[in-house]
Amino acid sequence: MLRPGGHLGVLRTTRDDTVPWVRRLARLLQAYDPTAMTTTATGLSQEEILADGWFVASEAKSFRHWVPVDRAGLLAMVAARPRLRQLPEADRTALLADVGALFDDIARGHEVMLPYRIECRKAWPDPERQALEPSITVGIHLRW
Repeated sequence: MLRPGGHLGVLRTTRDDTVPWVRRLARLLQAYDPTAMTTTATGLSQEEILADGWFVASEAKSFRHWVPVDRAGLLAMVAARPRLRQLPEADRTALLADVGALFDDIARGHEVMLPYRIECRKAWPDPERQALEPSITVGIHLRW
């Protein structure tokens, strides 16, 4: 429930695939799991938020966030993916070897920086509609 004068805030963190080595990592994983490192999230566009008429304005900002990860951390992140845990042992070993080789190719020292994008959306409700129908519940569906 939004208080009078309040606003809706939504944050979503996604991996930033604009970095070349992250795209290379995605291709390695997708050879074994086509759904790996794909983004299908919806629900943050201005059109979707304003569609039902409850919200009259919205704004968006996006920020990049870098997370350091070492070789063991990258391998653990890949190994923890549910579909990849189910691979035959030989495929799993080959994939992890390829990911390790990618790390060795790109690392400048003991870590690489894994980029994420943080998408922020803020929306303001229509105060006139809120005053007329204060007890109506608005269903907002965000698919992640």
